[in-house]
Formats: sequence, C-alpha cells, structure tokens
Amino acid sequence: MQVLYSINLCSARIILSYVHEVHSSFELKETNYMIYKIRDCVDVYTLKDNILMFYFINTRKTYEYKVNDSSVKLVSLIDGKSSLEELTEKYNKKNNSNVSSESVKKILDFLMSINVVVEIDENLIVNVDERFDRQINYLSELSLGERSGIENHERLINTKFLIFGVGSVGGDIAMLLGMAGVKQLILFDHDKVEKSDVSRHMYFKREYIGMNKTDALKKELLLINPEINVDVVNDVLRPDTKIDLLIENSDFIVNTADEPYIGYTSIKISRKCYELNKPHYIGGGFDIHVMSTGELIIPGITPCVNCYMRYFKKKLADWTPENKKVVDVINEYGGFASQSLFSASYAVVQIIKYISGSEFESEKLTRGEVDFEQYKIQYLDVKKDPNCPVCGGGTENETKN
Repeated sequence: MQVLYSINLCSARIILSYVHEVHSSFELKETNYMIYKIRDCVDVYTLKDNILMFYFINTRKTYEYKVNDSSVKLVSLIDGKSSLEELTEKYNKKNNSNVSSESVKKILDFLMSINVVVEIDENLIVNVDERFDRQINYLSELSLGERSGIENHERLINTKFLIFGVGSVGGDIAMLLGMAGVKQLILFDHDKVEKSDVSRHMYFKREYIGMNKTDALKKELLLINPEINVDVVNDVLRPDTKIDLLIENSDFIVNTADEPYIGYTSIKISRKCYELNKPHYIGGGFDIHVMSTGELIIPGITPCVNCYMRYFKKKLADWTPENKKVVDVINEYGGFASQSLFSASYAVVQIIKYISGSEFESEKLTRGEVDFEQYKIQYLDVKKDPNCPVCGGGTENETKN
C-alpha cells in the first residue's frame, strides 16, 4: 500500500515512555488461534480511484491510502471472526484466485502497523470492569495491539498519584482520576471547606463545611469507588515542609497548591520531582482575563520549572506598568466552576496520554493560555534552556533564588 496523504498528522511529535508495572487482566488457554478484526473505533470507507480511508472515531484522525482492487476486497472480508488461513480461503473462493497466505499476511501486517487491524487470540479471557469499556476503547487508539487499551488502562489505574492542593482544580483532577479507575491517591492540603466553595468545588456539599478539604474529597472519592486507597495529609506547604518521602513513594505528582502562590509551591515541588526523576503536572488556573492549562513536566524531555522561570524573566525584563496603582486591593480573580473543570480536564487528558505512552505534539507540552473571550489557546514558546541550572548546564546558585 502506498501512502497518498494524511490528515491531522503532526510534523513535530514526542513519544513519551512511561514505565510502570502492569498487573495483567489477561488469562490465556493453551491453544493459540489468532483472528483479525478492524478496531471498533475505526470506520473504513472506499473513495474513488481505489482510495481507502480510515477514520479514527475517538481521536478524529484520518488516513487515506491508494490501494489496488485486491486490497479493497480483502479489507471487506475482515470480520473479526476469521484467521489468516480462513481469510485467505474466503478471498480465493470469492475472487476465483490463488493468492498465498503470505501475501494476505503482508497486508494484514501493514494494517496492524497503522493501528487499523488488531490480531486477537480468541481464547483470551479479559477480566476488566465493564464500566470502563468506553475508556478502554479510547485508550486502545493511543498505542498498538488488541491488548493495548486494557494495558494502558492497567497502567493508569495502578499509578500512585500525589496531589498537592485539592481546591477547585486539584479537587476536580482527583475526582476525574477516581472516575477513571485510579486506585491510589495521596491528597495534600491544609484548608477547610467554606460556604464560598459551592461556586467552584465540584465535590462541595453543605455537610462538608468546616471539614478538611482532603477529608471531604476522600469521602466523595470513596463514593465513586469504595476500593480506592486515599491517604490524606493535612498540612501547610511551607519552605521547610518535608515532602521528599511523599514524592519518592509516588509515581506521578500534581501541584495545584496556590498558597502562598503556585509559582513558589511549584518551584519546591518540581525541583524535588526532577531530582527524583518523577513526572509531574503543574496545574492551571486563573490569571486575570485568561486561564492556564498548566504544564506537563517530564525530567529530561520537557522544560523544567526553572526553564519556565527563566522564560518569564526574559519576557518581562523590559516590562513596567504604564501607570502607578491608585489603590491597593486584594484581588480575587473571577471564574466559574466550569472553567476550573476545563483546566482540570485538560490536565487529566494530558496525564492519561502520557501514562499510555501516547504521541504528543511538541508545542502542546508547554503551558497554554486560554482566552474564553476569543475561545483560543495560545501555547507559550518555552524550550529546554541549555543554561538552566536544573536540567541544563547552568550554575547551581540560581536554583536558590
């Protein structure tokens, strides 16, 4: 098959490798009878001039290939019930031909290489909760093979998450991870539920007013999944707070702690994560008229928190306010629960894609600024800084600033 052209394919991609123990949900009988099927999430169309179009429903990707009549006829016979030998026999009988199984296998191998067709052992028994069927269907598009959706699901639910700050964005991230089947969470926060939280905290209930946010959120998570293991740490994140062991014993870390300021908490958390080679996500939030998506930080691959600091320092080097402030006030940025949920949802999709070993567009690994007036996301042009003292070759003194 010859590639004509492809739509929605990115020229710059990074394939991130997430290594984590997978507790298998598969059982195999002794026999090994392989059949072939087109993925449930793929629609196949024939266009003029013998062009086959494959449309991936979940990710909206489209591939088009120029093929011959024989390939079109073979694809139409892939029914999810037939082995290589049976497909070859069906093809020869229907077309009064004598093609070899090796020729058929070459086409099947190509279709598997582009994730359109999967090879299934009919004796494979899968033990997965049916409530995750749609999630597994989506995850199957993120890597190759029939088991890929389930294996990606297993990687996700067995990842131990540590979340600093469980307010509107952090709390939503925890809820979304719990709904996705994650089994282990550590929640770190010192704050208590207040009446005003009703407008932004998705886990808010009047009965929780006065409770520690971590304890209230834990109750909600246990309603989603009674078997989830949630540990809480009711503490203030100060410069001298000991967090090394918490980070060391976790697989993925999320920071949305915004007291005294998320920039300060991110420096403390991210530098320790980088030192321990832990992937982490700095959650987004509100910044006057725009909202941040947050950023995924993968040690050795993406810009680190210090790279972001250096980026903003250069960008704002010549900036000064045009007018002196007349009145000093304490500002609280406005927003809706739906906007916090957007930021949390964006973060969780990025986290799940990373854990599944998905491909990323390189520019979408950095922070994006969301303008809800224009409905646009503008991604910052932050690169790994070769002079960064954390991930590059810069001086150590800068990390103390």
